Amino acid sequence: MASFLGVQSNENRAHDFEQGRFPIFVVSGLLMTLILLVSVYGLVQLVMMYVQ
Repeated sequence: MASFLGVQSNENRAHDFEQGRFPIFVVSGLLMTLILLVSVYGLVQLVMMYVQ
């Protein structure tokens, strides 16, 4: 999650790439992107409900 936000130390990043598996990174990246998009969409819908 820290790498998704871009707030990870060089040491942790190096450890992740040495010990981690590529499919896990892909799936977690896609899942986090989907959660981000759904959250933004929901927030916009909530704001639009009160603006009209």
